[in-house]
Amino acid sequence: MKIGRVLLIGMAICLVLSSCKIADSSIGNHDSVSGKIKILYNDELTFMQEYGGFIISEFPNIDIEIIEAKSGNLRNTTIREQFVRTINEQRPDIIISNNLDIYSMLIQEGVLFSLQQKIRKDNYDVTSMHQGILDLIRSKGDSELYGLAPFFTNQAIFYNKDIFNKYGVPHPKDNMTWPEIFSLAERVSSNNSTATDRVYGFNFLHSSPFINTMYTVAPAYNLRVINPDTKELNIGSKRWKEIFTEVIGAYKKNVIPNTIINTNNKITKEELQAADFFLRGKSAMTLDSLNLITRMNSSDNKSNLDWAVVTAPVGPENLEQAAYYFPSSIFSIFQNSSNKDLSWEIIKYLNSRKFAKINSKLNSSQLTTRLLDDKDNIRFGKDISSFYKLTPILSDYSSLYDISTDFVKVLNQAGQEEFDKVLNEGKLLDVAIQNIIQKSASANPSIKK
Repeated sequence: MKIGRVLLIGMAICLVLSSCKIADSSIGNHDSVSGKIKILYNDELTFMQEYGGFIISEFPNIDIEIIEAKSGNLRNTTIREQFVRTINEQRPDIIISNNLDIYSMLIQEGVLFSLQQKIRKDNYDVTSMHQGILDLIRSKGDSELYGLAPFFTNQAIFYNKDIFNKYGVPHPKDNMTWPEIFSLAERVSSNNSTATDRVYGFNFLHSSPFINTMYTVAPAYNLRVINPDTKELNIGSKRWKEIFTEVIGAYKKNVIPNTIINTNNKITKEELQAADFFLRGKSAMTLDSLNLITRMNSSDNKSNLDWAVVTAPVGPENLEQAAYYFPSSIFSIFQNSSNKDLSWEIIKYLNSRKFAKINSKLNSSQLTTRLLDDKDNIRFGKDISSFYKLTPILSDYSSLYDISTDFVKVLNQAGQEEFDKVLNEGKLLDVAIQNIIQKSASANPSIKK
């Protein structure tokens, strides 16, 4: 561990903690706790910035050793076996999974220790945590908790109040579907303006119409990309075509900007800022994470937008569920750790009300799994409670691509090319979809054309 930079991080955090005296009887006092803890994470500096400094402040008499281990592409059997071998050889006490795929794999490999007994023994309160996030984590472990996540990510609809007020259009509301969002966006689009002055009704975080449909709109409908039984691509189904038609229609009406950033080259900071139409006041709505608030309040992008936020779009069959919830780092205990008690104390602290309150006071771009009071859901003076209102759809969208990364690359490339022809050359959507199926299926023999 590089002591110098860790001390600097720790000192900065201690200054913050000194002004945040928060009592939490569920975790007790840890000043007298001592020992050494080994933690497996993919990057030491990132860990110290996000968690390590807080742990050092709460547990001043313990030593932390970070074992750096990057999981890589776990669909590759060799990489997967090497990752598990590293865990068994290094014998960390705490294992941090960066996503549900890694967490699920480690459960299947028998690497993780169930926390259920610890939770029951300490009567540790998990009822005041976001139950949807806990359900996502439980879904990977046969209804048991093998880990807890202090934070989660989610997306929500941000909207520019001034644009809606200008056109006399009602503001967006919670629990809207994608068709309702696009219909509302059309009412606040200034189609008669020049391209330079035009204000769009909606803009996506990414630039490709196909990518936006596949990875942003479609998940709300809980659709499978590949039929697990027939091994066929489902994107030619009636439901998929309806979604493609909806999104393409919004692009053709200039409700959504169709500006493609060339991802083959290094994207400049200026290009990214130019593509952020909402931040520039050129889009009435966007779907984004809490990071947008941070960007709007950064020195580079200091914005005077009068904005508010409502829940992410929902599917017509799942009006109380959204597809954009994901636990962030999931903290688990190694099955063969000889230091389970200390590991559990650290995990309890990182998932405590005390730790959550500290992060809320820092105007963090993190969403805390531990639920707090309404007044704690204010960031930079804005209410962010809509990020918490829905529950996740209990299907991991990324796992639907359990084929190969090469296949996904070909699918995305073919989709972008064909959608470009639909939008700019008048190509029929049905023909484009069949071409996408043919091109992508040829990249993987297990997929039927």
